[in-house]
Amino acid sequence: MDLSNLKINFLGDSITFGACASSEENSYIGLLRKRYPNAVIRNYSIGGSCISDKCLWGVPSFNERAEELDPDADLVVVFGGINDYSCATPLGRAGDRTEGTFYGACFCLFKKLLRRFHGKTVAVVTPLHRTEEDGTVCEGRTMVAPVSEYVRILKETAEYFAFPVIDLFATSGFQPSIDFIRETYTTDGLHPNDLGHALLFRKMDGALRNIY
Repeated sequence: MDLSNLKINFLGDSITFGACASSEENSYIGLLRKRYPNAVIRNYSIGGSCISDKCLWGVPSFNERAEELDPDADLVVVFGGINDYSCATPLGRAGDRTEGTFYGACFCLFKKLLRRFHGKTVAVVTPLHRTEEDGTVCEGRTMVAPVSEYVRILKETAEYFAFPVIDLFATSGFQPSIDFIRETYTTDGLHPNDLGHALLFRKMDGALRNIY
């Protein structure tokens, strides 16, 4: 379906904010705005933010910002989790209802969004691959689990709420551990450059049109 004339809220971290794109217009959000000039695309993303409350940089979490989203959106897109990995957020367990574990934080966030946007579409986007993703050491910090475990929990919790998932971890073609991909599409093994954002735009555009 065409996304024209929709009101879309994006809740994300630095990738959706557009960090490392040469301009906002060259970020994947900017490219969506160019493709759909009649859509209202709101970007509530903040670099460094986690879904949980375990951010090491003092940035408000996704959970803290969920109540600030404009309530008239037709579609809400949640794209996060990679900073939870980088900040070594504990995984927890499926029954957690606290924002201090990844299981619990995902549950709390999705419940807030379900209530605020009941009857609308909430789509969950998994993190991309990154370098240093195997769960040992990342950016000099000891990790608690590989990125794939955070992806699994995000997908599992989204399924519980019957939210559609865009699995970029599995389908984006973005694997910066491969030299060519890292050098072509990223600035640092995580954040997309302009070519990386163009790739994300194509993936997100097609996936969102199939979901809505």
